[in-house]
Amino acid sequence: MDWTNGHDVVLCREVLVVDPFQAKKKTIQRAKLWQTVANNLIVLDHPKFKSTLSKRSVQDRCMLLCDKHKKKVRAELAATGISPPHTELDDLLEEIIQKDELSEETRKDEGKKKII
Repeated sequence: MDWTNGHDVVLCREVLVVDPFQAKKKTIQRAKLWQTVANNLIVLDHPKFKSTLSKRSVQDRCMLLCDKHKKKVRAELAATGISPPHTELDDLLEEIIQKDELSEETRKDEGKKKII
């Protein structure tokens, strides 16, 4: 599938609504949430997604966008005197990254509490 900026924005919005990060990584619950994201995107008319869109392709695209965004932010911080334009996609990706990091920190804290 050819992903456009419109596809990416809609994907990120849907990820924030479904919030697959509420489930632990590599679990059936998280896989079901990613499948829900894919199913919700398939039924949209605009932008149109492939009817064969899989949970894996949605998850991979989201993680790729997050990784690219992190690299972009690091490069912007390293550069001085620039102020690149901030887009809706940037805001959505920041929120997704924060949710993912917060869920991982919460799980680590819960794991530490169980040990003590």
